[in-house]
Amino acid sequence: AIAPGEAAGLARQLSSESDLSSALNTLNNLALLYRDTGQTAIAERYWRNYLAFETYLPEAMAAAQARHNLGLLLYAQGLLDEALRLLLDSRTRFDNAGAGRWQAESRVALSRLYLELGDRDGAWVLAEQAMALPIDDPRARTRVLRQTGRIALELDRAEVAVEAFQAASELLGRSAPLQERSALESDLARAELALGRLDLAGARQQRNLQSMEQADLPALTAAARSLLGEILHRRGETAAARAMLEQALIVQQELGVILAELETLERLGRVQQQTDPVAARANQARALDLLDDPRLRRLPEVRRAGFRARYRKLYERQIALLLD
Repeated sequence: AIAPGEAAGLARQLSSESDLSSALNTLNNLALLYRDTGQTAIAERYWRNYLAFETYLPEAMAAAQARHNLGLLLYAQGLLDEALRLLLDSRTRFDNAGAGRWQAESRVALSRLYLELGDRDGAWVLAEQAMALPIDDPRARTRVLRQTGRIALELDRAEVAVEAFQAASELLGRSAPLQERSALESDLARAELALGRLDLAGARQQRNLQSMEQADLPALTAAARSLLGEILHRRGETAAARAMLEQALIVQQELGVILAELETLERLGRVQQQTDPVAARANQARALDLLDDPRLRRLPEVRRAGFRARYRKLYERQIALLLD
């Protein structure tokens, strides 16, 4: 990365301010491109270089957005200290500029980070602020509502989550891509399930699955089937739940989507625990093996720790099955 001291010399080498502005704009666009194609190391380097020229940027918002994007990138890598500093700084800059969309998105990012750090109260305050801020761009508003809805669901505020998801659904409309509509329908089904509205959740997810089955999207269809299996289990339809989860599992194993497979194995283990303990032990063992899979070990340590905490019941359930 370019040091701030080097930036001044490089800036002087450019023939005009417009040349510098054009070069920096290109650098920022390349960082976005590399981020979106999964080349995060290059994206990080480009944003750090971009911010080395911060004093030469023509607009304060440009530096704030770069700080926000770099903060999100570092958060995804588990570098929470620097991510927190960048995201807090960018929030202040967005607030000073009165940029509603970015004010909301920065609060969503900080809310997720606070959740990661265990500050549930702080996370909820930020999520509420994000939902209340005016956002002119409908797609940005939809994105904020979906993300805050998921945060509300994680914080056991399912009624708020339903309201957020329903508002997002109205904004999204029927013309949106099937993948987006399906993901939002699954969000709503999860929130309804959390509220104990089992019939509503089941009917919604059944319609969602039927829509997905008409498209060539096997991973998303399997995920929808897995969630429906969870709902059927909660409704006491054990045989139907098991069949649904086993169908989802076959596809997920073929595709190698490890996180989705782990979620389905965890659900299937709960379904089988009372009716087929031998099969339950086998699936629980498979899930525990996945937790040590090299693909998961490549995740940042803070992510692995959170993931292990989420699935600690797998260990407890396997011990109980072995002792029976």
